Amino acid sequence: MSSAPNAAAGAPRRARLHHRSLAAAGLWLPPLAFLLVFYAWPLTRILVLSFARQEAGAPLWEVLFSARTLHVLGFTVGQAALSTLLTLALGLPGAYLLSHYDFRGKGLFRALTGVPFVMPTLVVAAAFNALLGPRGWLNLGLMSLLHLD
Repeated sequence: MSSAPNAAAGAPRRARLHHRSLAAAGLWLPPLAFLLVFYAWPLTRILVLSFARQEAGAPLWEVLFSARTLHVLGFTVGQAALSTLLTLALGLPGAYLLSHYDFRGKGLFRALTGVPFVMPTLVVAAAFNALLGPRGWLNLGLMSLLHLD
């Protein structure tokens, strides 16, 4: 038996696959061109212009390493670390309880914990503001309860 007929039959298939891969690559070209033109090129141009002259980068370094910037950066890193630790302290035991135990209301709790991941960020922020903000429901309720009007 010879493998010549199989090789001949495979050639049109390879040509179709090659045509499909070219078509798939063609679908990636418009978004890639958009990102290059409207994101990468302006960003690169700004960086090149920032350091084109020797004295051009000096204000950048002065601002980056000023006491105020370093303080803000330290505060931000500290807040992120504290937020991470608090999230882990609450999330890991909660995940363990949800995965290992059955209790009444477990389905509702699982559904409520997924809501922030499904809803857009701005909607969640607006909901938190409506609940906890200066004129939020919780704040107004506590103010009237404690007679802090």
